[in-house]
Amino acid sequence: MRGLPDSLRGEMWMVYSGAINEMATNPGYYKSLIEQTQGKTTIATDEIERDLHRSLPEHKAFQSNLGIDALRRVLTAYAFRNPHIGYCQAMNIVTSVLLLFANEEEAFWLLVALCERMLPDYYNTKVVGALVDQGVLEELISEHLPHLHGHYSTTGLLSMIALSWFLTMFLSVMPFESAVNILDCFFCDGAKVIFQIALAILDACSDKLARCKDDGEAISVLTQYVDGVTNADVAEPILKATKSVETSIDVSLLINDAYLKFGDVITNELIDRLRLRQRLSVVQGIEETTMKNVIRSLDGETCFDIDELSALFTLYKEEYQASIYWRTGEKPADITQEYNPNRPYYDLYRVDFTQFKALFLALCPWAQGVAPEPVCVKAFKLLDESNQNTVNFKQFAWCIGVTCKSDLADKLLLFYKLHLPPALPDSEMDNSTEASEPDPKDADGTEAIENLASSKPISVSHSKSFPTSIAQPRSKHNSPASGSFRASSIEMYKQRSLDSSDMCRTDVVNVAHMNQVQFIQMWKTLYDMCTGSPDEQQLYHSISTVATLLLQIGEVGKQYKSGLNSPHNATEVESLETRKANSSPDTHAKGDSVHSSSQKADPLLHPADSQGEETDPESEEVVRELERCYMKEDVAVDDTADTLKGSTSPSKESQPDPNWSVNFEQFLASMLTEPHLVAIFEKDTDIIKVAENYRHRRLKPSNDDNGVTTNSIFNK
Repeated sequence: MRGLPDSLRGEMWMVYSGAINEMATNPGYYKSLIEQTQGKTTIATDEIERDLHRSLPEHKAFQSNLGIDALRRVLTAYAFRNPHIGYCQAMNIVTSVLLLFANEEEAFWLLVALCERMLPDYYNTKVVGALVDQGVLEELISEHLPHLHGHYSTTGLLSMIALSWFLTMFLSVMPFESAVNILDCFFCDGAKVIFQIALAILDACSDKLARCKDDGEAISVLTQYVDGVTNADVAEPILKATKSVETSIDVSLLINDAYLKFGDVITNELIDRLRLRQRLSVVQGIEETTMKNVIRSLDGETCFDIDELSALFTLYKEEYQASIYWRTGEKPADITQEYNPNRPYYDLYRVDFTQFKALFLALCPWAQGVAPEPVCVKAFKLLDESNQNTVNFKQFAWCIGVTCKSDLADKLLLFYKLHLPPALPDSEMDNSTEASEPDPKDADGTEAIENLASSKPISVSHSKSFPTSIAQPRSKHNSPASGSFRASSIEMYKQRSLDSSDMCRTDVVNVAHMNQVQFIQMWKTLYDMCTGSPDEQQLYHSISTVATLLLQIGEVGKQYKSGLNSPHNATEVESLETRKANSSPDTHAKGDSVHSSSQKADPLLHPADSQGEETDPESEEVVRELERCYMKEDVAVDDTADTLKGSTSPSKESQPDPNWSVNFEQFLASMLTEPHLVAIFEKDTDIIKVAENYRHRRLKPSNDDNGVTTNSIFNK
């Protein structure tokens, strides 16, 4: 009751808490931590430096560098020992008191016992343990002081006040010489003591609290009472008060009252049971708050609304936590970054490729067909901007949002970027040149095509350099309605691109050009996506048609760059244009200035639709390579590891042309000519429904022989 002698206090604390056993079984551990932390700076060490001079500044022991340096070493050593906790405010006050009665190493082990056993989770970034004990105290007040609980139950004021008492073990709210006596009882009898003392204080002030008219008056009553707790055994206060305080009670009498009134009914076993009961609701409340903060931080950053983001984040977090539970996810290399309290909310949960693959294949409408894994690999590499082999929720939600709900141009832009570095694996770039950067003088190929158009029958749109031929009906496969659809789609995109608030032109201009190898890989992906569609054959025809058109556009750009002004080259181009114009007399008779070869289907995939057409040798060679990528049966992605290592590269029989390239606007304009392809990308996906289906599907055994569940937009 009257406290331990100062000369024995530190030693008895070590014995009561069990810290002496941990120190004995880990000789030299504290010294090694001090050596490891020399010169290292983290977020925790920065916070420690800010609080060092706020730790008992009135005490002479911490008015010199000797005490400050010792406090710094103990707090820093513990922050490195337990990065999950690191450093939390209030730890400095408790540790400074420990150093007054124990040496550095003993104070370190006392802090370990306090934070990890006696007050678990009290000092982490979310003070979960303190919030749990706040709920425990609320429950104890309702049982033992029902009149006070009924008076303050709506505000929760009493338990909120007690939170500051518990975090510092009454050291910050009570005179120092009185609070250390309570600390003696705490180390001796355990966590039940702080609840007994708190109830004794509330009981002593119950009459005054019942007469209080507002919360401010109640706080004043409690503050005045704890400030007036004295210690009659101390002749002179160690820390002199800055103002005169009316004496309320001697600390020994307060402890005696607490033990007499609540000693038998409040035990450590009861506290453990109540903590377990309260912990679930506290953690659930913290998780709900975290989700709200994540959703708020992504406002306007994705295509999803609040409900869709909530459903997506819930599923994302479930996958993350399940992989951590089963230890299938990799821990981050920088563990201090994992517990960085300054991280954005959307960066709290980072998934590796295994977790990302499970979610992507289940949610993304592009993860379909015979080989969905390569698209997943490309998306992961594109999103992993920091090269940490992990992505955060913001990156994941943006990617899924574009594929599910964005407009057509943004979807096609993402699809295009998935086949450029860094998304395209290096192994798929073998025997190829890097994607050429946009020429500032000819960013979108307008100059090249316009120069050619001045002498040959190829016309372009003035604003965005789209060949006008792509808006016209090309063959018997396209109805007048289809031509009208294409014309309206192009006009819609032209209008959209002029709106600077929607999509700035520089976003498109700065996208790298695509070379032949990247183009082949993109068309292989598109072909695989269409496998299994009800309109599979029509989609194959559309794919080959757009491929032929883009190959011709790439040839025009290549010829311009290689010096088209020479008489020899001009004659060859004129001869080529004459042959192709003659092969399409109907179109020529209508007076359309079009490139007729862009209006024919792929002669390899649809020879019956293009009889009599002559194809440029370079284009024919690349189309053959496309056909080999489409039709070769022994090319497959066996597993994720093989996918990450690379996929099929172009055969050595046909080396890629380093001068051939197309840009995004040419790709977009060409895709708009085929309504069947547009329909695939234009269709939106209900992410809430898909997420719910995936959650139910995880609970059922898979019927897939390969164990991989794939997703198809054709079934949505």
